[in-house]
Amino acid sequence: MKPETSQPISPIEKLYRTDFASLTPTDIQEAINYSDPSSAAALQDSEEILGFAEAGIREYPESPEWSYIYERAEKIFRHRAALRGEK
Repeated sequence: MKPETSQPISPIEKLYRTDFASLTPTDIQEAINYSDPSSAAALQDSEEILGFAEAGIREYPESPEWSYIYERAEKIFRHRAALRGEK
């Protein structure tokens, strides 16, 4: 019998599997970098990433790191939505 090997999870999956209190702006940045802008899931990925960034900025409103990552995630989401003709 072959030993089971664990598959690495994507940075986007990591956002869902990690307790929110443990997430950092770096985790959000890794998910942004991982998301393929040309994939069919690009808009959905960016919307999900934006949701996590929004939760971060609500939890840490005075944090410049969370502010920056939120602005970046929002810009990417808006850009991808515009490319798809959505608002």
